[in-house]
Amino acid sequence: MSKSNLINSYNWLQHPNNEWSFQNIEKLFTTQRINKGNQKPSEFAVKHESVDKIEFINLEQNKQTIKEMLFNGYADSFLVLKRGKIIYEEYFNDMDQSSVHLVNSISKNFLGMLTGILEDKGDIDVDKKVSNYVPELSQSVFNETTLRHALDMTASVKYDETYDDSSADFWYETSTIGWRPDLIKENS
Repeated sequence: MSKSNLINSYNWLQHPNNEWSFQNIEKLFTTQRINKGNQKPSEFAVKHESVDKIEFINLEQNKQTIKEMLFNGYADSFLVLKRGKIIYEEYFNDMDQSSVHLVNSISKNFLGMLTGILEDKGDIDVDKKVSNYVPELSQSVFNETTLRHALDMTASVKYDETYDDSSADFWYETSTIGWRPDLIKENS
């Protein structure tokens, strides 16, 4: 039996199911693929360097190499860009450069970089309110939030993202958007 028959909206986030589901999210949920425009993509110089053995102190306060982090964290891909050059690029779990993958929170990094480009060009002011750019937010809890606050994630909105607490806001949101329908009754 194929993984797509065993993995569903109730178990897709559990390991090892998420190794398949993060690359096949469109088979589980309605999605929107964000394609690049017609413009030729930027080209980066490549100067491979070994980063596998670089050590750091992890969240558990233990020494760990980047290679160990990638293995222990079940990474699907890893890219290091240094001074405009790709110095490390590797794909795991049957991924390659053209693979589709759920991005979740990494979107904040892309949005921050794009906002910085727009600010540098004078097209946007990060000290203006978000509602200046998205008027629909003027009647929400974000009505006084500046773009800088939103980008820094310092807007004053109560939100609990404690993953091991099934009553946390994160799980309520997850059930509401359909990613964990089994939690709807629990969080209603």
